[in-house]
Amino acid sequence: MRFVSNNRGNTSRWSIAFASAFVHGIHLTVIYIAPSILLSPQRKQLHISLSEATVPLNTYKLCNIIFLPFVGLAVDYLGIRPCLMAGLLLGALGGLLYVVSPSVWMYIVLSLLFALSFMLAGTNVIVVLTCSWFSKSRGLAVGLVLAGYSCAASIAPVLLGYLVRWWKYRLAYMSILLIYSLFVLPVAYKVLHEKNPSPVEDDDSSLVLEQQELSSPFPCASESTEMEESNSLSFKALNDSRTTKYTENSTTYWNVHHLRQVLTETIFTSRFAALAVVYFTLQFALGFVYEHFVIFLEEDNHMRYERATVYFAILNSCALLSKLLGGYVADRTCRYRTLSVASGCIWLATWLLFRISPSGHVRGNPPHILFFYPASSHVQFILFCVLFGLSLGVVFNSIYAIVPQVLGFSHLAFAQSTLGALNFLGSALGSTFSGLIHDISGSYILVLFLVSISCFLMFIDSVALYFLYRNGATWDAFIHPS
Repeated sequence: MRFVSNNRGNTSRWSIAFASAFVHGIHLTVIYIAPSILLSPQRKQLHISLSEATVPLNTYKLCNIIFLPFVGLAVDYLGIRPCLMAGLLLGALGGLLYVVSPSVWMYIVLSLLFALSFMLAGTNVIVVLTCSWFSKSRGLAVGLVLAGYSCAASIAPVLLGYLVRWWKYRLAYMSILLIYSLFVLPVAYKVLHEKNPSPVEDDDSSLVLEQQELSSPFPCASESTEMEESNSLSFKALNDSRTTKYTENSTTYWNVHHLRQVLTETIFTSRFAALAVVYFTLQFALGFVYEHFVIFLEEDNHMRYERATVYFAILNSCALLSKLLGGYVADRTCRYRTLSVASGCIWLATWLLFRISPSGHVRGNPPHILFFYPASSHVQFILFCVLFGLSLGVVFNSIYAIVPQVLGFSHLAFAQSTLGALNFLGSALGSTFSGLIHDISGSYILVLFLVSISCFLMFIDSVALYFLYRNGATWDAFIHPS
């Protein structure tokens, strides 16, 4: 990965982390959260079906699925800062066009612009920038960045819910865009820059601390086992970052041999496959939670829109808290064990969306599968939002923080962007299946089963990651022992 900026004075690395969180949260609100939350009032005003209303969002995801890995290669070559600023400016332009778009077809075209904005300045880029500044405290720093999204996702639904009630949805969106233009763009320009890869003096660059990153007072195994894990994973990441040439010229960077080497060292490894399963299955479930949960509460449970957005805000508030606490705990224990426990809790949370009752004993006889009915209790919805949100934050923190440990820093923007493409693939499939099944059956009951199955597969893969990596092993060594 190519870094193009030098360290600027004594800029605090935590200032970078806080600024990244602020920029990341409001940027994703403009290009993704707000269009998702405004889906219901938008489709009512445009008189379109639910499946038609989700087409722009799924177009946005499809573009990221196809092009995000290639943009990741460009970010590795061009550098983070110029790509970041270009992406943020494209987000502002797309927001202006969103306000004046007259039809769903215009929103589909606009989604292409939002997709390019995310590819250049979204989670994959902002996380890589933050990771370049941190080592021992990487989990907490990444958690802070991801918490920026959760903070925005906690405030935006409630704010937009009431603004839509008072104004039209276009004016509600314009209020978010105004904050973005006045504050986010200046902060990004003044503060955000990547770190010089030269050897550094602070405690985060110390090899000893890097090797101790996974050790804790509550180790996964013995002390010697933790040191083996650090040597095989963290030391590999540190060594990769120091031995890779960061200033490759354009005549060698894009040749076939180099691209083949990049693929061989990243996506064609079983380590990458292990991470990919977690990313995909999580996002498949979130395709329902992020884009259909409010509709599920509003239409299937006849809940007022502004009240439904409060439940969604509770979920995101819990995710906000757990991203920070989860990162702090994982920095001092074992990230793989933390990931497996949180994945199991997410799977258990999905069962709170069901109620079990003998057939024929439920008033109105709503759609069901055997004796499973969609939940209708407010207590269950609150418990789901709390448990799912708390677990979701920990999972997000863990899967982003372990990527540099497992794959190294050599081609981190490309690897993270490719995992991001799988994120969008899972989310697009989850959202599309949710919309189509609801339009065909008139209920989300089958969707809830698919979400639960996806979370169960994520849990199984997380447990496998824990048992394979806790002793410093890799999937390659496990599958192809020497």
